[in-house]
Amino acid sequence: SEIVGRPVDDVRHIALGQQESAHSGSALSVIETGSLRLILKRVAHTWDYFMRVSDDRHGREAALWAHGLLDRLPSEMVHAYLATARDDEGWAVLMRDVADTLLPSGKPIPPSAHERIITGLAAMHAAYWDIGPDQFLCDPWHHYHVVSPDAAQSDPGEHGALNEIIPDGWEKLTSLLDPGIAREALALANDPAPLVAALASLPQTLAHADARPANIGIEDGRVLLIDWALAGRDVAGLDIVWYIAGSADHSPISREASLALYERALATCLGPRFDPASWATIRDLSLLGGLLRHGWIAARVAFRGDEANREGGRADVAWWEQAAKAGLARM
Repeated sequence: SEIVGRPVDDVRHIALGQQESAHSGSALSVIETGSLRLILKRVAHTWDYFMRVSDDRHGREAALWAHGLLDRLPSEMVHAYLATARDDEGWAVLMRDVADTLLPSGKPIPPSAHERIITGLAAMHAAYWDIGPDQFLCDPWHHYHVVSPDAAQSDPGEHGALNEIIPDGWEKLTSLLDPGIAREALALANDPAPLVAALASLPQTLAHADARPANIGIEDGRVLLIDWALAGRDVAGLDIVWYIAGSADHSPISREASLALYERALATCLGPRFDPASWATIRDLSLLGGLLRHGWIAARVAFRGDEANREGGRADVAWWEQAAKAGLARM
């Protein structure tokens, strides 16, 4: 009653099972009371891939909310969390049901929503600019390692879909890349320490780290982000690069135009704190990180479906290969 702000006479629990879209292994349930519908997410090392490979020992999503870090979100952004609790060896997170606000899967993103998302991300990054370390935030090393062959193959948990498709994607990716770039990318994915070291001297902020369209909605004019399981301290480029990677097929503007829009928005939000030279370095290194995080996904597309689909995947890989070159030059 205290959480929902009204009397509760009955509660119905409907198990939805594991999250199929993310393959992480976390379990979702619907909680209904009267006409109100809530979502319960249960996470634990035993069944959650990303908790294991990102070394999440604190229940990151629960900790972000419980410690009040998300209270500092700017007015342009909103989250869905209502309550958290320990759940045996894991954590339970209660959320509002925001399914109706999320971007429709596989459909064009309206220009107004696209601009709102990009400017909202910039506002969030500016609000947490120069954030300090925190024990429950994901370490940058894990942001680039979680989808590496090394992470998937050395994962101590019961192997699921990600443990199979990540190595497969990387095998396909390295076959499509220039051999020299393939060697460098694979080495950085399996040990991103050189990339993390290059990023460490740059301004750090709160990064959602999984800002793909499936985790984004528009609610009452504000940008909604769900699934903060990989949220951590990193450079601002991590989120905008991941967003353009996931939205490219449905974006109203090009990836280059989206990056330029974000740069202008970040400069506006930061004012005199914005340094064009630092941003250029962040952008280039983040695009290299984008190849490490997204390239294997694009490569899998390049080997399935009809020829048009495969050609789209090859073109996607080629774009990220070219985009990563400036970042490699800065290493």
